[in-house]
Amino acid sequence: MRWQILTKLHPQTQNERRREIIINLLRNRGLRTKTQIQEFLKPPKPDTIPIQAVGINQQELSKAIARIKKAITANEAIVVYGDYDADGICATAILWEALFAAGANVLPFIPHRETHGYGLSIKGIDTIIKNPSLNTLRSTPTLIITVDNGIVAHKGVDYAHRKGIDVVICDHHEKAKRRPKALAIVHTTLLAGSGVGWMFAREIVRKLTPKLRHRSSLDLAAIGTVADMVPLLGPNRTIVKTGIAELRRTQRIGILALLKEAGLHPEEIDTYRLNFLIAPRLNAMGRLEHATDALRLLCTGNQERAERLAEKIGTINKKRQQLLEETLVQARTVYDQGKPSAKDRVIIIDHQDFHEGIIGLIAGKMVEEFYKPTIVLSRGRRLSKASARSIPGFNIIKRIRELEDLLVDVGGHPMAAGFTIETRHIHTFRQRMYNIAVKHIHEKLLEKSIKIDCELVFSDITDKLYQRIQEFEPFGMANPIPVFATKAALVQSMRRVGTTGQHLKLVIGTEEPAFTNPTLQAIGFGMGDRAEDITAGTKLDIAYSLELNVWSGRSNIELKLKDMKSSGTKESKQNNSAS
Repeated sequence: MRWQILTKLHPQTQNERRREIIINLLRNRGLRTKTQIQEFLKPPKPDTIPIQAVGINQQELSKAIARIKKAITANEAIVVYGDYDADGICATAILWEALFAAGANVLPFIPHRETHGYGLSIKGIDTIIKNPSLNTLRSTPTLIITVDNGIVAHKGVDYAHRKGIDVVICDHHEKAKRRPKALAIVHTTLLAGSGVGWMFAREIVRKLTPKLRHRSSLDLAAIGTVADMVPLLGPNRTIVKTGIAELRRTQRIGILALLKEAGLHPEEIDTYRLNFLIAPRLNAMGRLEHATDALRLLCTGNQERAERLAEKIGTINKKRQQLLEETLVQARTVYDQGKPSAKDRVIIIDHQDFHEGIIGLIAGKMVEEFYKPTIVLSRGRRLSKASARSIPGFNIIKRIRELEDLLVDVGGHPMAAGFTIETRHIHTFRQRMYNIAVKHIHEKLLEKSIKIDCELVFSDITDKLYQRIQEFEPFGMANPIPVFATKAALVQSMRRVGTTGQHLKLVIGTEEPAFTNPTLQAIGFGMGDRAEDITAGTKLDIAYSLELNVWSGRSNIELKLKDMKSSGTKESKQNNSAS
């Protein structure tokens, strides 16, 4: 793995070095001006974020709110048309709650992945019109508001118009060349779907029910924003930081039931736990069954129902985990049987047994393992569904759209996309995408690297430094947990830990005379197989983040290893130069 050390420290006093470390961390996150730094360290309240600051068109927003006001006045039926992932589920709940509080005759609708497909579809609209489960609206819907989808739903919007239904789009995905003929489009790519939904809901409440106090939904916006892996800077950071604070004191019965099922206490919630424990549970419903139950969980006020739904979601998530493990083995086999070439810059695999609900997860796992953009297709008889994941530097949605003549539909982001293709076109798609990848992916882009904020000596690692780093929370995309490097760390002892010895525990010493702590603990998760190369007295160059290890009421700073190399080697010298 190539180490990219972003900045170098200059020898100074400890206090000066600590200040320079923090300045470098800020610069590495693109924060240089006093205003940028102040807003990062002390984010403004979400209520104060102007619409223009997130790229939402005020005129479009006003048209959308005017149409909603008209619908409420005339008691028209409104449907909030969401998506089946965690971001879409949260966005749906946010907008539905705001409209319901404003007195709208409104119901949410989450499409079924296999029955309706992604986004505003003709099948989905027909279900809304004909489905007796929506008859509590008391009339056929005349307004559909999409959330976390719709920006490329040309056919869906046109079909809704023919059925006498107006459409307002609220989305954050990449636009296509042509704009759907919706009544209004509330759109920006600067926020997650739930973030756009929250801003929209905020403006609805302000304009239509300014004196009404209703349940805050920043907790849901935080879940969706973290789940959708958008950059946690600017308004996204504000939403997540405030939303996590709300989650830690949440009174939502459904969220409390979900946390209990996941074995979490509210005060433990952070971006890591949202991303790896909460979001996967919400996503599991849309992947394998129907995401409506996840939406019901978030919105319910019934304790018994919340517990029942949380238990069901936990069960489905375990099923999802097992299916993922089994399919990943199959995916590797399919890849190997395809006789991959080292010259291939992208991985494209397909099989009729790949469940379309987890092909995105498979693509992500393949990227982690092989570090190449990956497209996984669930092959159908006539149509096949595909999910793509990329690496930094290769805009996957842009490149897939170069092959739009072969596709039924496509949507997504620079790092993740999905599309439908006629099965007969898969071979042609594969060959053309290989050629596109060769043109746009250089060999250096495929070299896995780790960005290191700066190089430390162990005397830099103090409680004060750790406390300053915690001011950078919440961590996530564009604001990763700071990573540091130290040269020639002296291994005093080493042992394998974990049920199968899969992890590595080190005690590391230093020869620095100014360092008051004689040793530091380090843990390398998944590094147990590297124990054979390490003995007491070995000197290592290590890359790590700082964590607080709390045990039996005592706490100490521990190094969480990201990578390590034998000190003094040619590779080590190359890796330890600032770029």
